[in-house]
Amino acid sequence: MEQDPASPLREFSEKMTKRQLRTAVKGGFRKEANEVKKIIASEVSKSGLGNARQVAKGLRVYVYSQGGGFMVNTVPRGTKGFHRNRFGKEKPVLMWAADGTKERWSKKSYNSRKYKAHQKRRMGRMPRYDYITKAERPATEHVEKHLLREVDEAVLKAAKKAGIG
Repeated sequence: MEQDPASPLREFSEKMTKRQLRTAVKGGFRKEANEVKKIIASEVSKSGLGNARQVAKGLRVYVYSQGGGFMVNTVPRGTKGFHRNRFGKEKPVLMWAADGTKERWSKKSYNSRKYKAHQKRRMGRMPRYDYITKAERPATEHVEKHLLREVDEAVLKAAKKAGIG
């Protein structure tokens, strides 16, 4: 008679409270999400984006509260995710680099002897660095390979901590 490899895990999960189990599962997801974040950060540094190591610190990890998964995000929140430029202004460079920006023109007109009055200035655009789609395949492979093991280890660790295992 073969023993189901998940039976010890099922046994621990039945003895643990719902909160302990959810916290353990979230811990496993968080550990795997941080590995995916490292994969994406390495793609950012390979992308050719200027000051990429510093900019890659803007990647943020969300683990869903109900234990349904995780997300690695480039959108800044609070003070995280912004890059301070040489003028001291904080800009969401990582978010812009993911999809690129469109061509922009200044809104205000200016008067100078050199230029005609009321002439708009070209502000430029940011090219698409496309590091997320390049990181998607290795990150997916890593998650498929390691996620279940990380969650199992987190549940076993929580059970041991609770005195169940």
